[in-house]
Amino acid sequence: MKIFVFGCSFSSFHSGMCGFGKSWVHRLAKDNPEHHIYDASLGGAGNDSILHRLMLLEKNYGEPNKIIVQLTNPNRISILLDKKFWKEGISFATKDNLTYHGDNRHHISHIQGSFFVESVQQRKIRIKLAKHMDLPEDLLIKYFGAYLPHYDNVVKTQMAIDLLNRLYGKKNVLFFAWHDLSNYNSWKFVDIPTNYIGSVQDRFKEDNKFYNLGTDISPHYGSKGHKAVYKWLKEKIDHMIIEEQFS
Repeated sequence: MKIFVFGCSFSSFHSGMCGFGKSWVHRLAKDNPEHHIYDASLGGAGNDSILHRLMLLEKNYGEPNKIIVQLTNPNRISILLDKKFWKEGISFATKDNLTYHGDNRHHISHIQGSFFVESVQQRKIRIKLAKHMDLPEDLLIKYFGAYLPHYDNVVKTQMAIDLLNRLYGKKNVLFFAWHDLSNYNSWKFVDIPTNYIGSVQDRFKEDNKFYNLGTDISPHYGSKGHKAVYKWLKEKIDHMIIEEQFS
């Protein structure tokens, strides 16, 4: 069975000092050697890029049997800087029953809240993007400040959810989020599907566990946190896999 997984940095082994083989996605692969897991979690990626990553995986590996999606804030956008990323996308590698990528993003830019942070790293990103778009940096900041919360990004999230469910059927797709949807005003405009199982934040709300497990304030998780997330997800994922085997 082929299982595609989509998420942002919260699900990526590249983030949160987690390490290869220790993210909840990679633990899923270790627990299910008879199935092949395709990890397309990409740090900074928004819901608007889920369908593009699906297209890249299908093009290279065929259609999946099951899909797991960690949804993120709808107010994120991905900008393809040239046709190379559209055509070639992410470079994947395979180890045993796990296919993953190297987090290479030379031809794509993810715009999110951190884009506006006054740090050396974010300034470099803004300067690079401003040069690519031939716009002054201050105008770029004003534009994205107005566009990110725009309803257009809500529509892109809804499109990703609806298309995945229509293409593969709700019984074959599982959605969850890292943060509670109530944290973001834009989620109130999205029709939450019945195959959405909740958020990590809500699951770990007792004793402030959600933030205590973090390696930073976001919070991204290390090995311990990902192990806890996987323990929560495992029952739901196992149920989805078992349904396929007996259908």
